[in-house]
Amino acid sequence: MNKNSGLEMFDFIIKNKLVKVIDKSELSDMKNIDGGHFGIISKAKWKKTNNYVICKRLKNNESISNKPTEAFIYELKMHGRLNFCQRIIRILGISLDEETKEHLLITEYADGGNLRMYLKDHPELTWDDRIKLTYQITEGIKFLQGEKILHRDLHSGNIVVHQGEAKIIDLGIAKSMETQTNIHSGVFGVIAYVDPKRLENYLYEYNEKSDIYSLGILMWEISSGKPPFADGNISENLLKYDLINGHREEPVPDTPEEYLKLYKSCWEPEPNKRPSISQVFSKLVKLGREMSIQDFQDIKCDDDDMQSNLQ
Repeated sequence: MNKNSGLEMFDFIIKNKLVKVIDKSELSDMKNIDGGHFGIISKAKWKKTNNYVICKRLKNNESISNKPTEAFIYELKMHGRLNFCQRIIRILGISLDEETKEHLLITEYADGGNLRMYLKDHPELTWDDRIKLTYQITEGIKFLQGEKILHRDLHSGNIVVHQGEAKIIDLGIAKSMETQTNIHSGVFGVIAYVDPKRLENYLYEYNEKSDIYSLGILMWEISSGKPPFADGNISENLLKYDLINGHREEPVPDTPEEYLKLYKSCWEPEPNKRPSISQVFSKLVKLGREMSIQDFQDIKCDDDDMQSNLQ
């Protein structure tokens, strides 16, 4: 892709109205809240709905790499396939800041912040609440894999909570299993969530079981309420070494036995020993039913997966 083709593609999307174009004047009270793959992430109020939205900015100049541009366009295309899934944060439209020449991707705002913040702010969460959150994230990953999409960067900063419901965000480095399209190369994500096979060899191809590994780490984090290895003062290289050699976090006391067994199976060092996303989904539904958690009785899952036993 040449230097300007990404922006030309973006202009094509705008001109052909492939997504809603939101005039910058419709956005008010814009405040920077974070950084991301594209650049600055802001919170703003959309006057049309009087609701808050998130604005991901991509600087439109020749001094930045084309990689963020590609990721921006790719996320836009991905969301076109996924916008109807309640477990994936929705894209509301795109905009252009005429003054700064920055393109903006406008998405839903999550009132609970990201999962890491949410767990920190809500230590009172019950096991029912924690299993529901795990189920919602699993449902989102199951949907992605059903669409032949790998997320490749699952961690508690890329899960948000809106009105108590978990949603997956940041598909900018996602990858189609069918086309094996790479937008980025190298190792991405917070180290503790990355498949050890990838840490050991950066040429190792991400696959469905890589996202399963990340899910296992997320399950532990949901159980503990804190990020993995947050208590240790350890260098990144030493943590990589430990993870490659099978080191994992210790279980939290009083964790339901089936939940513990499930996340341990997800973070197995060997990918072929990890369960499929359908198996994780079914195990969680079964656990929710056994614990008489509200709504789990009405969730449907494959009977064969319900009967399977994870080794």
